[in-house]
Amino acid sequence: MTQKTNTSPETVAAMQHIYSILMGAIEPDLLPENMDSLEKKFKSETTEQKRERSERYEKAFALFEERFSYLMSAYKDHIGDIKKTLMTEYKIKSTQEDAAALNAVEQSLNQSNA
Repeated sequence: MTQKTNTSPETVAAMQHIYSILMGAIEPDLLPENMDSLEKKFKSETTEQKRERSERYEKAFALFEERFSYLMSAYKDHIGDIKKTLMTEYKIKSTQEDAAALNAVEQSLNQSNA
């Protein structure tokens, strides 16, 4: 079964925000708003400096992927905890409502038989 990717504007904006937060702490050069200025910023770099920068960017993306994976795992765990708590609360409330309904039926039957 193929999972469809949610590309709503809200989802895209949220993912861009997450990317910016994570990558901004790792390598600000790789933020979308900085991409257009990189050529000018590094105009006079040597071939060796360009190679070093390229390696730095590769390491930055690897670190970003690690942190993003950790974040998504933590997010999934947190959502799971919320779901578990809400389901427990729902079951308790449902049981209480069922007991109240059963009690009302019993009282009704008792009044009918009296």
